[in-house]
Amino acid sequence: MINEFDIVRVVKKTRAKFKNLNKAEPNRCYLVTSTYTPAATYSRYGYIPTTKAFLLDETNNLSFTTETCLERVCNLYDYAISPIMKDKWLIVKKAWMEKEYVPVMVQHKYRFDGFPMIESKDRQAYLVKPVHKDIEFWVNISKIHDDDLKTFTTSSFPVDMSGKNKFAEVVTVRVPLWFAKGKGLF
Repeated sequence: MINEFDIVRVVKKTRAKFKNLNKAEPNRCYLVTSTYTPAATYSRYGYIPTTKAFLLDETNNLSFTTETCLERVCNLYDYAISPIMKDKWLIVKKAWMEKEYVPVMVQHKYRFDGFPMIESKDRQAYLVKPVHKDIEFWVNISKIHDDDLKTFTTSSFPVDMSGKNKFAEVVTVRVPLWFAKGKGLF
């Protein structure tokens, strides 16, 4: 299974078609930016879902392919990855984030015990409210720009037991444009 931020090698050219995107070239390495599995597609064996992957090459060009055409090399955050390879792909990832992410202003909400942010049990998502909207939603840290993670996951506000269900500080973080549009921020 291919995941976000895996480093992969393309083993064969895909037969799938995407509008206005290049197909990934065989025998090259790429960084996976996202994957999705659309509704099942029909084949003579019945309905079989095909997972699609969007890939970045070393020059920050976006390509696509299907999961069956890929071989996983490693994940960008694996401990076994060489420092040279990791640095190279982190630079590619950061350049892509600078181009594709947009800033949004959100507020954390005080937790029941007065802590100035509500986080999921695994500490991978946080409950936020946009400054100009009356909606709340969860933001996974994988959707936050790498440079904004520390600002987003820490608070300068003190613990306040009277702050229960009130909103804490406003932070500006960068998220993917598609994510911001999906949450109604644009």
